[in-house]
Amino acid sequence: SAAMPSWASQDEGTYTVRAAATDKVGNSFNGTPITFTLDDTNPMTASVETPANAALYNGATAPTAFSGKAADNAGVGLNTNTTTFTLQRPNGDYWNGSGWQAAVSNRPTTHGATSASTEASWSSNALGNWVGNAGTIDGTYTVQAKATDRAGNTFTGSAVSFTFDKTAPLVTIDSVVPNPTDDGTTVTWHANDNGSYSVR
Repeated sequence: SAAMPSWASQDEGTYTVRAAATDKVGNSFNGTPITFTLDDTNPMTASVETPANAALYNGATAPTAFSGKAADNAGVGLNTNTTTFTLQRPNGDYWNGSGWQAAVSNRPTTHGATSASTEASWSSNALGNWVGNAGTIDGTYTVQAKATDRAGNTFTGSAVSFTFDKTAPLVTIDSVVPNPTDDGTTVTWHANDNGSYSVR
């Protein structure tokens, strides 16, 4: 072994290591050099494109596959399928693929390997039935992606929030005046949710 420099203070780039052996009579041999790359810069992109930020979804329109972009910061690039994301419901719990839990659950994605700052498109079709789960309540949900480069540096992108509402509105008729009538009437009603309504 040999004393190594403090890597945290070294410049990024490619380094070369070569071992040399010398026997007791002075014969020497230089081994084959090996190279490695020092990269301590975090990736620069970990975005979420689906679901859309500030979108409104119901039980029929909520996406069952999520997607986004990931990219390194001109460093060593990304390995295959190394981007992850989290999905949180309104009380802060995380989706784990089959249910909700308090602990962080990083969901896997699929994407190709990249080099340098080339951008990768990630997707996740293995979400499980988060929409139909009994614990999926109405409210604001948050999705956030994290990119990890080949050197292990990570970057967590900006969170995307959307509103999920699977509950149909309730309309109550307060009065019908006059009743009965043969020449029109006035109907007074109220609803528990904002939206467009019609009386038939």
